Amino acid sequence: MTVRGVDYAISELEYLVKEKNCKMVKMYPPEDTYINDRQIWPFYKKVSDLGIPVCIHTGICWVPPNLSKYCLTWQLDEVATEFSDLKIIAYHDGWPDTRQMHMLAAVHPNVYVSLSALLPFCVSRPRLAAEIIGKQ
Repeated sequence: MTVRGVDYAISELEYLVKEKNCKMVKMYPPEDTYINDRQIWPFYKKVSDLGIPVCIHTGICWVPPNLSKYCLTWQLDEVATEFSDLKIIAYHDGWPDTRQMHMLAAVHPNVYVSLSALLPFCVSRPRLAAEIIGKQ
């Protein structure tokens, strides 16, 4: 987001929602910034004002050379607290920090968990999937 800037992202988002009926936005922090980087808070505010959810990649980064440090699960705590009206969908259940992710979702009613990257485990490793999903 910092490559072209937050203002550009906000402008593009507003256009997509108002003109193209966009229903949600995904943020992929491993590319260049932390989930809780205050420089992108105007973006979160705009997403909240537009009434759409933000999907945020959490947990391990699957695409090197991007860095996992940008999407650590606990970084959602500050964002969810500051933007309590913002619907946050945490992609990949914060894997491998699923226990932390579940605690954050339990504390913040505006945080939802997506099992997107973990669903293949339901078929290939069902016992592992049950353990991950069942943790609190």
